[in-house]
Amino acid sequence: MKEPQKRRLDTRKKILDVAREIVLQDGYEALRTEEVVKKAGVAKGTLFAHFGDKDQLLYTLMCEEFDGAVGTVVREMSKQDFMPEDFVTSLVPFLKLLSRERILFDLFQHFAGVTVDQFSLEVGDDCHEFQDLLANAIKRLQTDSKIRTDLPETALGEGCLAFLVQAVSFKLSGQYSSLDEAEKEFRFKLKSWLS
Repeated sequence: MKEPQKRRLDTRKKILDVAREIVLQDGYEALRTEEVVKKAGVAKGTLFAHFGDKDQLLYTLMCEEFDGAVGTVVREMSKQDFMPEDFVTSLVPFLKLLSRERILFDLFQHFAGVTVDQFSLEVGDDCHEFQDLLANAIKRLQTDSKIRTDLPETALGEGCLAFLVQAVSFKLSGQYSSLDEAEKEFRFKLKSWLS
C-alpha cells in the first residue's frame, strides 16, 4: 500500500476510534466535531475531508451497529425452517437500535432513501442492501407459501420498513410508553401485514 493511502486510512481510523469512544461513553447526541478533532489530533478540515459533515460521521458509526442488526436477519434467514415469526423477530434489533436515541432515527430516515452517487460513503449502498435483504427474506417466505403472495416482495418489504418507522416514531414521541409496548405493537402489525 502506498504511504499516502496508508496515512489516509490511518487518519480515518483514528477519527472513527475517537468518535466511537465518545459515543460509547456519552451517546450519539454528545458527539461534537470539535472534541473529535481535538482528541484525534487532526484539523477540522481533515475530518470533513473524510466524512463530509458530522451527519456522515454519525451515520458511519450507526452503520456499524446497523450491520450487527443485519447479521440477525441473515442468521434467521439461514435457518432451515425459516418462518414468518423468525423474520419478525429478526427486525426487533432495528427497533431497539433506532429507538435508543432520536438522532439515530433521524439519521436513518434522512439517509434511507439516498442513492449511492449522492454520497462519498457507502451509506446509500447499505440502505439499498438492507431493503434487498428484506425483499429476499420475504421472497423466501412467499416461495414456501408462508406469507401472502398478492404483492411483490419489494412492496411487502417497504411495508415492513414503514411499520418499523412508525413503531420507532411512536416510541420516541411517547405514544408508546415503553420499548416493550413498541415491540408488541410492531410484531402485531408486521404479522398482520404479512398474513
